[in-house]
Amino acid sequence: SRGIPTGRSLFAVHVGASRKALVAKITTALQSGDTANAVTLAKAGVIASPCPEEAWLLLGISLHQAGEYQKALEALYTSVRHRETIEAFFRIFQVNIRLGNTAEARRIALYLRYRLAETDFVRESEAYGTIAAAVAAFLTNA
Repeated sequence: SRGIPTGRSLFAVHVGASRKALVAKITTALQSGDTANAVTLAKAGVIASPCPEEAWLLLGISLHQAGEYQKALEALYTSVRHRETIEAFFRIFQVNIRLGNTAEARRIALYLRYRLAETDFVRESEAYGTIAAAVAAFLTNA
């Protein structure tokens, strides 16, 4: 018989990892600037995740940090198709700014402002406060 590889690929190893451990590995890779590894891990997460909107969001964030803006938008919009989240729309807003798509960034910013105003728990979330401030600053200057 032909030899079956005894080693497992990086993909296979990480697909078997728990969701929480994988998210931690992606976050660590992003924080250390290892965007190539973050993208690889996030792709594994998309394959393995029982929570597709989170997996696609992490892939979008990883691709954004890697400077692959069009691919980041595709991943982020896939995340939104699974479940609309303020975090995903905020990342879409940020990528559009990077791409110089000011009109699209403004449209997303207006939507985010509406969503943030309509979400009761926003005032309790530090992340949402940061998002609200960034959106307000953009809309003031746009």
